[in-house]
Amino acid sequence: MAIAVDGYPYRTFKEQLQSIPLPKLYWTDKEWRSGIVSELRPYFILTKADYATFLIWINDELGIREMTSRDLKDQDLKYMIHSIRKGVADNFWLLEKNENSELFYETEPWAEGVEERRIVIGYNEDLDEFYSNSNFLDHVLAYFRGINEEDLSKDSLLIYPIRTPLAYANNLHCVLEQYSGYRGLQIIHRILHAETLAVSAQKGQKTTVSGEVFLPVFQQTFDEYDMDTHFPESKHGEKYQLTFTEADGQTFSLIFVEGRLYFGEREYIELEENQRLSSWIREILMSE
Repeated sequence: MAIAVDGYPYRTFKEQLQSIPLPKLYWTDKEWRSGIVSELRPYFILTKADYATFLIWINDELGIREMTSRDLKDQDLKYMIHSIRKGVADNFWLLEKNENSELFYETEPWAEGVEERRIVIGYNEDLDEFYSNSNFLDHVLAYFRGINEEDLSKDSLLIYPIRTPLAYANNLHCVLEQYSGYRGLQIIHRILHAETLAVSAQKGQKTTVSGEVFLPVFQQTFDEYDMDTHFPESKHGEKYQLTFTEADGQTFSLIFVEGRLYFGEREYIELEENQRLSSWIREILMSE
């Protein structure tokens, strides 16, 4: 299904998400309710796709399959479907594990003891709503299904159901935050598999260290962290540029300032044990 976004050419769902800048308004800002719609309005998808068309889009973009008799006998799967079901007559599909759907499997918190990770998509006809046991996918489905133009004129502060501009903007904000978190997880994975690290400070000090030197520090540092987008990169405090080189020669750079590793203008990994990393960086720079 070729979805146009106010004249934007068709994109894959990942390309579309990558094209949308994170809102400058944060959830706790006083102006959030009054400003988030206008900030995200250029990225609204018009109009809302019907059931059959959107089901084709889901399969084309993500990959789904019908439940088999074996699936329906699985007690864990039956319990999970029962726990999220919105109606007795709802239809369900299993999300296939592939390159397009991997971000949902990687970001979903799984209960201990779960033998097989599975994500399902359900559809409730009365609500005319697709939903999932993945919170991230839930929001993605609601965004890409779109919103009708007549709903854009509704003035309400309710954020559910998604039938108003504020509800749709709130859902899109959730999508962008969760997608940012996924990118942060990818950055951590790349750091822990990089081969060298070049560190440079604002005052001009520079040094390069091998994986044997920096990996133990980052492995400990990533024991506790959070992903967030609240604060833009600070102009104050000690700032360091960290450039990692991977086995294939590709490089990527982060900014470390005030206990945060920035991988975007306002996307960062908040480190609980940031003093360990700060002290280590100063130590290796002084040793040069």
